[in-house]
Amino acid sequence: TIAASIQTDTSDTKIAKDFKFERMDIAQSTGDVINYASAVESIQIKTSTGRITIEGISAKTIDLSTSTGAIVASEIACEGNITTNVSTGKTSLTNITCKNLSSDGNTGDGILKNVIAAEKFSIKRSTGDIKLESCDAAEISITTDTGDVRGTLLSDKVFIAQTDTGRVDVPKTTSGGRCEITTDTGDIKIAID
Repeated sequence: TIAASIQTDTSDTKIAKDFKFERMDIAQSTGDVINYASAVESIQIKTSTGRITIEGISAKTIDLSTSTGAIVASEIACEGNITTNVSTGKTSLTNITCKNLSSDGNTGDGILKNVIAAEKFSIKRSTGDIKLESCDAAEISITTDTGDVRGTLLSDKVFIAQTDTGRVDVPKTTSGGRCEITTDTGDIKIAID
């Protein structure tokens, strides 16, 4: 097993699925990163301007961050924590299992489909909608200043939902983990699949 450490200024980086690393650390200024390779331990990818795409991989921890660009992750098995951070851009997560998920962003939507965390989801946005489809975690915390929070969860939760200017429509369930959703300007609409 080997570690991959890649630093580039102005080119795209693509890593094929044929590789498996001990650890992967990619830092890039401008350009997209496309990764299909797994790691035994950690995967860390940081770009200033560019899109990060990871697909069909596994790792103990995954950390993805970009200033201006999108993060697209799909078909991921992560034993530990997944962290995503976007200043300006969309985050799209599909078919993912992990222990904890932390997704932060300033401007851009957060879209999660079939994302299952054994322990906790924490999703924060300044401006942007949060959309959930068939997602679940033992505990969920979602905060956005300007944007709607909509979608479906897989199991009952105790909902604590608050919006300053908007409507709240959540199930009146009294069992399950805590699900706290806060938005300043926007609607909250959650259903249980």
